[in-house]
Amino acid sequence: MKIAILGSAPSSLSLAPYEDASWEMWGCSPGAAAHVRRASVWFELHRWGQDWLTDSYRQFLAKVPTVYMIEPVPEVPNSVAYPKDEMLAEFGPYFFTSTPAWMLALAISQQPEEIGIWGIDMAATDEYALQKPGCIRFIEIAKARGIKITVPNESDLLRPTPLYGFSEASPMMTKLLARKAELQRRLDHNLSQTDAMVREGMFLKGALDDLEYVLGTWAS
Repeated sequence: MKIAILGSAPSSLSLAPYEDASWEMWGCSPGAAAHVRRASVWFELHRWGQDWLTDSYRQFLAKVPTVYMIEPVPEVPNSVAYPKDEMLAEFGPYFFTSTPAWMLALAISQQPEEIGIWGIDMAATDEYALQKPGCIRFIEIAKARGIKITVPNESDLLRPTPLYGFSEASPMMTKLLARKAELQRRLDHNLSQTDAMVREGMFLKGALDDLEYVLGTWAS
């Protein structure tokens, strides 16, 4: 058995092996629902009834053979409760930082020969900086158990974070920090000029308003 974990990142979602029947397709998120070509399992682990759960997404979920949720809901006939307690007992509570982390844990527990990950970048933003380590941890667990991991080159997922301390001494880091400082100085200068122009514009507008009053009231 091979399991494909599908997210919504456009960089690699379309590259998943949809035409290969040896892969089970496991997806998550409304962003992916509109683009996956097939899915046998879906994961919707957010509180049901939130505003972003659109009608089209609800209709999509109703057609997926198996939908893992916090708890089953009537609107999704094939919804089942995600086995949270079993996963916590097997893997501990520390790395479940995203839906893909829960997906990877369940996939690992089924002991497939291969797990592929498409449409998941976890690019370095504040949100994903917190979520990415969880995915990396489960990838490491899978590899330790002899499961092959496939991630396309288009994904950022397996790019390691800079090595603390050591990365600061690298020529690339030195160059990038110098470039960042240069751009910040230019931005600060631009913003200061913009602020000055805004203040001058407000002054001129006030002066014109005052002149209009004089012209309309006192000029004869």
